[in-house]
Amino acid sequence: MTEAMTSKTGGQNRRALIMLAIGAGVLVLFLAFKMLTGGGSGTSAPAPAVSTGKAPAATAPVPAAPPPASPAPAGPAPNTTRDPFKALK
Repeated sequence: MTEAMTSKTGGQNRRALIMLAIGAGVLVLFLAFKMLTGGGSGTSAPAPAVSTGKAPAATAPVPAAPPPASPAPAGPAPNTTRDPFKALK
């Protein structure tokens, strides 16, 4: 009776090992593809403009940049000092 049980579990283990090997192979192929294609960076630097040696035509003056945004307030974020184990009022 134990022989029948071991053969059943052996079949399930074999199936799991095959699935593991297939999954590992797919993962290795995916990582190799990502490495060969240059990673996952979605942004790239724009190509520099080609200068022709001539001065550009007269253009309007560039407006001044807006002032930088004010920094975030110091201290804890709202609602982080509440005890999570006490009921809300």
